[in-house]
Amino acid sequence: MILRGKTSHSIYSIALLTDASQKEHEDAFGYSFYGTELTYAYNTYRFHGKDKEELKKSDNPFALAVLAGMYTSENTDKSDKDDKKDTD
Repeated sequence: MILRGKTSHSIYSIALLTDASQKEHEDAFGYSFYGTELTYAYNTYRFHGKDKEELKKSDNPFALAVLAGMYTSENTDKSDKDDKKDTD
């Protein structure tokens, strides 16, 4: 199978949702073309509402990815001018 390549390792995927929206998001992708169909279902993990202090205390490396996503999403709308104001 192409997804496994030359190894027999199983594959795990997850979508990290960084927006503040609490609406439901898709958990699958579907595609069809001339009789060929592909459906890919995946897990989702929402950053919204997670406790930063608890994540900082965690030994789980995934907690760092969640923190990075949270900090990035908080600063997405900042401009370079905003960053310069913070350092003044």
